[in-house]
Amino acid sequence: MRKFYKPLGILRLALLVLTVGFLSTTKAQLSGSYTLDSTLATGGTNFKTWADFRSSIVTNGVSAAVTLNVITNRVETAQISFPAITGASATNTITIKGNSMVLEADLTDAVILFDGVDYLTIDGLVIRNTSNSATTRGIRVQNESDNNTIKNNTIEFSALTTTSTSGSAYILFSTSTTSATTSSSTNHGLNNVISGNLMRTTNSGSPGPAFGITIQGSSSSYTATAQNNTVSGNTIQNFYYMGIYMNNTNGNQILNNDISRANATSYNSNSTLLGIYSTYSYAANRATKIDGNNIHDLPYQGGTASNAPGTVYVTYFQYNYGNSTYRFSASNNTLKDNKANGYMYLCYGYYNYHMDLIGNLADNNDVPVSTSSSYFFYG
Repeated sequence: MRKFYKPLGILRLALLVLTVGFLSTTKAQLSGSYTLDSTLATGGTNFKTWADFRSSIVTNGVSAAVTLNVITNRVETAQISFPAITGASATNTITIKGNSMVLEADLTDAVILFDGVDYLTIDGLVIRNTSNSATTRGIRVQNESDNNTIKNNTIEFSALTTTSTSGSAYILFSTSTTSATTSSSTNHGLNNVISGNLMRTTNSGSPGPAFGITIQGSSSSYTATAQNNTVSGNTIQNFYYMGIYMNNTNGNQILNNDISRANATSYNSNSTLLGIYSTYSYAANRATKIDGNNIHDLPYQGGTASNAPGTVYVTYFQYNYGNSTYRFSASNNTLKDNKANGYMYLCYGYYNYHMDLIGNLADNNDVPVSTSSSYFFYG
């Protein structure tokens, strides 16, 4: 009787190929420590460019915690965009240690885009945008990018001379490549931490970006969905229009930041200048707080009231909805050495509910006495 073995052999071969393919795919997932080193000095764990690292982690995902140590300066020609990464979690975190290395690009949008990524930390990197566009950005957050940390970085613009009140920012939560304050029906990001970063311009006479930081919440869910982003301990040294902008937010906290135009040497800001602006905030499970911030030297250090914007709102609060459990707080802020040529509002407040305004210090803020007005609290 004839026996047929060949089909069984083919089946075994097919199973072997499938098994090898599966193991190969599993092995390709990133885990452990890697380096970004343009010299490829340490062998197979290296990525030569940011684009290489981005392509690998997006394509393969992660199977454990991943750390990328940046040990080389790089000039990139395209935005580094991080969408959702397969396998990323509270355990399988992704950490980029910048080690004070420079990531430089000439882009009309952000150098780095958080585009749905979760549990990504960028720590200690110098992010430099050399563009002179009205939409120059450092980092942009969109598409439900949650539980990320941006800390201890320097975000700088080295060639910005264009003035804008709409498009540019060091860090922004926005879906738009042209507007820093565009809302969407989904949240740009929840439970993110922005901490200990230095934001500055380095070219002489720069007016700064339109905004330092903007957080624009969802247009549909902000009254009920906790966002709980935290912006703390950052230093913003130049901006053209607003230092920190928040709108349609819930449970976000702006704590212990230093906000000024220390990089400016003249009045080259917008004619209306604002330090911190917050409108339409809510508190689902955490209070919205704007506490412990130091807002000073607007429009520039050593300036005079006669050479200053017509209107300065050091803080501007409107339609912030605290509640009996989670009160809206604007407390223990220092407002110092600010100048206006027309109207100075140290705290402009309208239609705020369950609000604490405690322990704020105002010192040496100046307007021309004969032609202008100054208000500690206006509401």
